[in-house]
Amino acid sequence: MKAPRSELSNDVAFPTNQRTVVCFKCNKKGHIARFCDKTVVCHHCGKLGHKKRNCRYLTRKKPPFKEEEAAAVSFVVGEGEAKKFIVDSGATSHMCSQREWFEELKPFSGTVSCAAKSSLLEVAGTGVIRGRLKNGQEVVMTNVLFIPELNGNLISVKQIQNAGYSVLFKDNKAIVKGKNKTFVLCELNSKGQYVSDFIPTVSNTFVAETEEAELWHRRLGH
Repeated sequence: MKAPRSELSNDVAFPTNQRTVVCFKCNKKGHIARFCDKTVVCHHCGKLGHKKRNCRYLTRKKPPFKEEEAAAVSFVVGEGEAKKFIVDSGATSHMCSQREWFEELKPFSGTVSCAAKSSLLEVAGTGVIRGRLKNGQEVVMTNVLFIPELNGNLISVKQIQNAGYSVLFKDNKAIVKGKNKTFVLCELNSKGQYVSDFIPTVSNTFVAETEEAELWHRRLGH
């Protein structure tokens, strides 16, 4: 004997064909709002539309800067900002023109393409720069390219992401998010540039080398 059919069964039935389901968030068929990727935020890059495990910045790790590689540099530094760092989402590497800011520096040969000058700039070395933001947050940048002729300095968003952090641009600020820390890296200025208040620590090695060079300069009577 079959069990009697519930009179409520028709009231709670859901359509089995997902092609007829429409999401009220993105207006696309095939899913409901609860499963919509439109509002999903990636915890790696901070962008909408995907989860961390599917983040292209996490899965696509570029090889380190090679001698034959030419990285494009296309920015204009304003007056009084030549010794500040600009946060650039298009730069492939951190770049700096100030030798005294490097805590460690190794010889390196290569070139970068400067669109502003329509020329190639020589890379003289690569190293580490350490310093602090005005909010007290310590920042250490590795694999920084030393480019003496570069008119300014760049912090690469891609390099920050490769180090395991995400960078979120919100409310005219660039916010760096990590597993255990979140801080404001810079703010948008009146010229449309994200200029950081990062203050590098002057290398003691560079100071010692400079003092020794000046001493020999005086001894030789120049």
